[in-house]
Order: sequence, then C-alpha cells, then structure tokens
Amino acid sequence: MQDPYCSYNISQYLEIKIITYQILEAPILHTLELTKVLFLDLTTAIQQANNKFFPHRKPPRACSQPWWDAACTQAAQTLRTAGLDGPNTRQHAHCQLKKTVQEAKCTWAAKAIHNSSIWDVTQWRHGRRLSHIQALRLPDGTLTYDHNPMASALSARFFVPPIPGLSATQPDNPELLPERDFEPFLNIELGEYLRATSSTSAPGPSQISWPILKWLWPVISTHVTALFNGCLAHAFHPPLWKHALVQVIPKPGKADYFVPKSYCPISLLDCLGKLLEKAVAKRITHDIDVAEVLPPNQFGSRARSCCLDAALTLTHHVTLAHKINWRSGALLFDISGFFDNISQERLREILCNRGFNSLIIEWVDAFLMDRTLQL
Repeated sequence: MQDPYCSYNISQYLEIKIITYQILEAPILHTLELTKVLFLDLTTAIQQANNKFFPHRKPPRACSQPWWDAACTQAAQTLRTAGLDGPNTRQHAHCQLKKTVQEAKCTWAAKAIHNSSIWDVTQWRHGRRLSHIQALRLPDGTLTYDHNPMASALSARFFVPPIPGLSATQPDNPELLPERDFEPFLNIELGEYLRATSSTSAPGPSQISWPILKWLWPVISTHVTALFNGCLAHAFHPPLWKHALVQVIPKPGKADYFVPKSYCPISLLDCLGKLLEKAVAKRITHDIDVAEVLPPNQFGSRARSCCLDAALTLTHHVTLAHKINWRSGALLFDISGFFDNISQERLREILCNRGFNSLIIEWVDAFLMDRTLQL
C-alpha cells in the first residue's frame, strides 16, 4: 500500500532520529532503563515525522461536499455580493441559495442511488454521527449541559464499583502444569499481526495510526521487535499505552438519548500498545491449543471456537435429554463489568497454575496496573 505522502524522506528521517544510542541491526535491551529510552525515542521519532511530513486534516467546507455544483457556487457568489444592494436583495439571495442547495442535494442523491448498490444505500439509514452529546438527564431528573456532570453520569453507568477482594487460591484449582518456555518475538511474526489490523481504526493518545505503522514498518520493525521483547523481559508496559481516550457513541434505535444507558463507550488505545497486546494474546492462544490448557467444553478464549459451537453443544445435550425422557434446563449468567473488575491476584494464580511463562505473568501484572482514561 503506497501513499503519496509516504516518501523516502520519512524513512530517512526515522533512520537518523529513531535511536540516539548505539543500537544497530539487532538491539538487545539488557536493562529496564534502556527499554524506556527506546520507547521514548521510537515514539518521539514517529510523532515528529508524522507532524512534519503528513498534512493535518482540516474540517470540510461546504463547497467540498459531493453534492456541491456550479449552480451552488454561483448562488453563493450572488449572496456574497448582495449585501451591497440592501437587506431585501440579500434575503432574496439567501432564499435562492437554500433552494439551489436543496435541488443540488436531490439531484446528487438520485444519481448516487441509481449508480450505487442497494447495500451502499442502506448505510444512509444510520444517519449522521453526533460530534458530542447534547445533554444528559441526571439521577435527580434534571438536564445538564456541563461536561463534568455528564462525565460523572456516564462514568457511573460504564464503570461499576470494584468487587470485594477475592482469594487468589481456590479449592477447586486444577492440577499444576509445568512452566512452558517463551520464545522472543520475531519481525515476521509482528509484521503478520500488523498487516491483519484495520487501517480505518482511530488512533490513541499518540495519534500514531495503523497506516503510519504499516508504511514505516520496513524502517522500524527491528526496533519495535526489540522494544516488545524488552517490555516482556523487564515486565514493562509504558504509561502512554495504558492511557485510553474513551469516546461515547449513541446506541442505535434508542427512544431516549438523554439517559446514559443509551450510549456505549469505545476506548482508543495507542496502536503500538495494541500490537503488543495482540502479540501476547496470540502466544497465549497458541499455548491454550498446544498444551491443552483449557477443558474441551470451554468455547471462549480459544481458536476455531465461537458462540455457535456453544449453542450447538447445548442443543445437542437438550435433544439427547429429551430422547431419554429426562428434563433439561439451562442456567445463564450475565456478569456486568466482568473484564473491568478482574482480580489481578486471581488471574496471576490461574496463569501460574496453567503453566504460562513467568515473563508473560509479570508483563500481565504490569499491563493491568495504573491504567488511566480520559472521558
């Protein structure tokens, strides 16, 4: 994928700026301090190259819309010059511009519908995205337009209070598995994970997006691989990668958009941090499959398994029970805020019990600690 703004200048700039100390083809980070320095140098170099060579996106003007035509331009020019002829002339020109714009929109929409497939046209029913929430109803029934009360109301809805302390060791713990080895990450491995990412995902706090990482991967692959291996070797997850920008979007089809439950949060994390998370998750999933860490009747957190398999298994058991004249029933649980309130001590105990390498366990501890967000 080639972009006109991705020129050799960016690669040359990064090769000079990316590392300030002697790390050449295969950098090895022996200490935590070297890992932190590499993280700062890498992030700063990409950000500076991004700001220097890539144009900043500007808000679109009316004349850049697809329905704008020559008649709209002429009507807008007439409105600009009508102010010198008196208010009546200006009012008539303003009405004429609105009429011209409406006709241009109708003409463009009819042509777009005729030339598009029915599935592209159905996307229009989603309407326009809201840039911000207009107002929210507080628990006392009043409407607020202020950011702080709205943030408090949304936080109370999205983030449930932490549960009481859970004992790390449980009596039904399975038999302890031996610790397995962990091989360092490879450039080819991380490159495959990077190519599988979506180029349309929004970036996190550093504004380093997936397309930028893909464009610069031939230059930064060695350094990113060394950084990821250093993060696991020293149980380090940078604070920038722990900070999330939480965007609130409305749920479709809700009757009342003044209540917080009509919205859902989306966390925007740094893309480099998400790439490291994805690499560790792939290694954990591989261990689950190869070492048979999970029982066969667990369908989540494993490859080639989904909710459909669980539904088919449940249907099979119910059908079998009916054939032998047994009564069957199902008990379903919906745990609110489960992933937001995972017991770190209990998770560590489970990972140790299932034989995961100590590098992964220590990194998971660092990954879960001191996380922040901006709502």
